[in-house]
Amino acid sequence: MEKPIYKVSVVIPAYNSEKYIERTLKSVLSQTLDSIEIIVVENGSTDKTYEIANKVLSSQSRFAWKLIRLEEANVGRARNIGIQNVRGKYVYFLDSDDFINDSAIERLYKICEEKQADFAFFGFNRVNESGQILVRYDSFYKCRKSIMSGIKAVDEYLDGNIWIATGTYIFKRTIIEENDIKFSEESAAGEDQTFVINVLLHTKRVVSDCSSMLSYTVHGNGLSSSDRVFEAVEAFHNLQKEVSSMKNLSPDDKERIVSKINYFKIPYLYLRGYFRFAKTTCYKDFKEHLKKNRKKIRFKINYIPFNKIGFSSLVGYILLTMYPRLFYNISRKFKMLG
Repeated sequence: MEKPIYKVSVVIPAYNSEKYIERTLKSVLSQTLDSIEIIVVENGSTDKTYEIANKVLSSQSRFAWKLIRLEEANVGRARNIGIQNVRGKYVYFLDSDDFINDSAIERLYKICEEKQADFAFFGFNRVNESGQILVRYDSFYKCRKSIMSGIKAVDEYLDGNIWIATGTYIFKRTIIEENDIKFSEESAAGEDQTFVINVLLHTKRVVSDCSSMLSYTVHGNGLSSSDRVFEAVEAFHNLQKEVSSMKNLSPDDKERIVSKINYFKIPYLYLRGYFRFAKTTCYKDFKEHLKKNRKKIRFKINYIPFNKIGFSSLVGYILLTMYPRLFYNISRKFKMLG
């Protein structure tokens, strides 16, 4: 195993991000933590993403960097290529349209070192393309000040009490190297969620910073405007199989996690998928798609958490199954929240 050269490796997959990549990279270049390496994996863009990234990175000498160009790859493949090139003690992923506060990475690094943790995360705010806050993290999720086990963090995550998004966490590189954890390259959605859950299930100590240091950009491009968002369901079906075969988990832990995925997470993913799918499709296609999958969207009441996420999911389920036209119209009206 190669000895770490840097404190943190930042991996950024980039595809057709010419509008955002400069802002994203400059937010990393302004970090207060020294000893960072930046790895950008540009995967088949048809715009000037590569050229802009190269210009921004080559104009500075403070941080080591590598710009990798792939002819064609999905985001999971791009992140895996990034993982193969990291040389930091900790790994941090950031999407090419998001940006972070100047002290974000240092705060995660320091809390891991001080608490002897393997994994640390903070919150995030959803913003529009101008950076205006649309939804605050603490509007739905809770702060967890105490140190958690990885399994406890997964329980909290699946219950909707916390949310750990790409760009909000760092973890020790040894976790993925020792357990051969990779991003799925088969699914175009959900691969980020299943990856972080897999990492957490192999993690002993998890800590959180109660601030929101990431700005998550919401826009009408990409998977949110296609039916590929439903691929997240398949990603979680595959995760269930992985969890069932994990030797480091007790039978009770396996059963609980698999059940939460089956009876809450997957139905929730269908709801979120239809919320996003409604943005660009006509109602006829929306209803036809729903008709094919309606029997699969089954919540089990005792697995629905008593919080805002659980309440919203239950209301969404009732609207989607009993009043699909109303669900469709509401989804189209609130485009910027998806």
